[in-house]
Amino acid sequence: MAYRQIIGLVLIAAALIAAWVFVWPLWISSQEASRLLNDARVRLNDKQEFVRHIAELQKEYEANRVEAGRASLVIPVGRDIPGLLETVSALATVSGVALDTFGFAGGQATGPATSGNISLPTIAINMNVAGSYEAIKSLVRNIEQNIRLFEAETVSFSRREDGLYSAGLKLDAYYQ
Repeated sequence: MAYRQIIGLVLIAAALIAAWVFVWPLWISSQEASRLLNDARVRLNDKQEFVRHIAELQKEYEANRVEAGRASLVIPVGRDIPGLLETVSALATVSGVALDTFGFAGGQATGPATSGNISLPTIAINMNVAGSYEAIKSLVRNIEQNIRLFEAETVSFSRREDGLYSAGLKLDAYYQ
């Protein structure tokens, strides 16, 4: 009987050793696999959240695309001299004044006080117009309300012999 007990104890000890040697590493590796799986789920959730955020940004961009287009009309990219000539000519025509002289020069960056915290290059516009007082006033109002960003440096008036008024305007037109 003692022999049977010893064999039973040896078999139990062998089973425990076999479990320790073979099963325990499998248990540890399954725990590690479970941890890696949880980490992968967290990364997947982070990536899905990132993709959702990108999709929201794309929707916002699409919604604001029209406004972004308008912004490039306010401060065009590049000097756009033909567009500037067309705008000034159209403003003069709509206002009912005759554009006597027109000249421009530019490319210098303005100071931060003029345009907030951003320094923008300008094109200096010098023009002389002739027309009634109301027409010249309309021109100044139209320049102020135009979508393109202009800044009036000086405006001078004088009355001509024919009863019309002459005005000299010095403007700065901004561009990016």
